Amino acid sequence: MAQTGGNVRGPGQAQCADGQVAAGGHGAVGVVDRMDGAPPLSARVAPEKAASAALLGRDGADLITLQQTWPAVFAQLSQIAGTPIVAGAGARVIRRGNAVIGAVAVSGSTPQQDDECVDVALGLTPQAAARPTAR
Repeated sequence: MAQTGGNVRGPGQAQCADGQVAAGGHGAVGVVDRMDGAPPLSARVAPEKAASAALLGRDGADLITLQQTWPAVFAQLSQIAGTPIVAGAGARVIRRGNAVIGAVAVSGSTPQQDDECVDVALGLTPQAAARPTAR
């Protein structure tokens, strides 16, 4: 992945607007990178999206579906987990086999751009990210 003038380009050559990237495992954020020009709130949103994906073992799109399908249950997850649970585009679980070893999240742009940027960060094409993974 190469950064050029505040934009990130990767294997799929998707252009990522200024944003926030966070990676961590099982709720502990290990790396945070805030790009120049990123909205200030993205520095708080991306780590929470990454932690949520890792803790629940689900990508951001799956968490959005969970939130829409079971709003009462989803509302309780933050209390149970002891940390905010955030459903949002641009969050991907990282697995080794069937084990969740972490997650990566991007925030600071549109949901579609956040998804594209996290796919570039993981070296995925949009088509590869759409394929189901073993759970």
